Amino acid sequence: MESPSDSTVESSPTFSPNKDSALILSEMKKRLDEFTWENQALRKAISSSGPSIQFGVGRRRILDQIAENKPLKEILSAIVAYVEDQNSEMACSILLVDEENQCLRHGASISLPESYNDAIEGIEIGPSVGSCGTAAFTGKRVIVEDIDTNFLWASHKQIASKAGLKSCWSEPILATSGKGSRYFCNLSSFLSSS
Repeated sequence: MESPSDSTVESSPTFSPNKDSALILSEMKKRLDEFTWENQALRKAISSSGPSIQFGVGRRRILDQIAENKPLKEILSAIVAYVEDQNSEMACSILLVDEENQCLRHGASISLPESYNDAIEGIEIGPSVGSCGTAAFTGKRVIVEDIDTNFLWASHKQIASKAGLKSCWSEPILATSGKGSRYFCNLSSFLSSS
């Protein structure tokens, strides 16, 4: 069932994630490969039984969706599910960067409350706009261990608190074009305070 924020991206007159879908998916595939190898190495170090077969199944499912030219929203949701499957305490979202309006648009999330997704829809990017807005602004990974006390979240910690979020990291996904780097989306993960 499509939620109100799911339709926001599609109905925005100035933002069209589909025009850059191939580039977005190419960059997401690279990051998915990096995520898979990092987590396989971690799991192998923790457990003598080696990496879980679940990594391969989830990754394969996403690659199949890309090959089948599924809608971007469906693929992004599969990536979110894949990341969340790695840690039950983690909630993940993908926010698309609206370059024209210099703001973030909802791409996909599964476990984050709808109220949180609605509150950050259209939020401007900047040097102190939580983990996601800051990562989109700087083009660098942003890690915040305690949302309640970190200055990046000063103006938005109430939104995170209502959603029960304790910490967050955000990784900007960039694509290189002939004119330089372009920001397409942020992959963010949150740990809840419960």
